[in-house]
Amino acid sequence: MIGHTQVLAIEPVGRITVKFKNEGNIDRTLRIIVGAALISLVFVGPETPWGWVGLLPLITGVVGYCPAYSLLGINTNGVKE
Repeated sequence: MIGHTQVLAIEPVGRITVKFKNEGNIDRTLRIIVGAALISLVFVGPETPWGWVGLLPLITGVVGYCPAYSLLGINTNGVKE
């Protein structure tokens, strides 16, 4: 959804929440697993700093919002806004 303006909101307790989620549960679970696996490469195996790239899928999986999906009009959540 290009032009979707209200994505984040700050709650009274100071927590940031996503008002619009464009990732489904399977998508989010896979992102979290892949992100954690990539980050583990920093500490075990080849111990490469490229493992920090895993932060991107990990964060988007935890939050449930992917900016690239938003730009491309993809929604795996199944809920129409």
